[in-house]
Amino acid sequence: MKTYALRAIPVLGWVYLAGGVAAAATGNAPESRVLRAVFWIDAFLSVVVHAAQIPAALRAAQGSGRPPARTALLTQIFGMTWRAEHDDASLALGFRRAQQTLVRYRGRFASPVSVESGKGA
Repeated sequence: MKTYALRAIPVLGWVYLAGGVAAAATGNAPESRVLRAVFWIDAFLSVVVHAAQIPAALRAAQGSGRPPARTALLTQIFGMTWRAEHDDASLALGFRRAQQTLVRYRGRFASPVSVESGKGA
């Protein structure tokens, strides 16, 4: 249920944008400054912010077997909320990547932590 609720928010945003464009095209745009401001805020969030999330979504989906185009499309529509239902294999892969990154950069810290033992060197 939580996943559907998270997905409903961006879908309602896209519906609001479509309604606003249709209203403007027919000459029935609302005169309310609040409704117009909400429209432009929603447009920014739905178009710009969701598009900015695509590179991170593509990195997270590497090795998951999902086509990059599908990942990009779902991220543009739903933002990062569509990834809430990732399977355990994808989560394990993400954890493994984070662990590899820690191993790669541990030499750059003043007191490196051993990934194996969790204790300082």
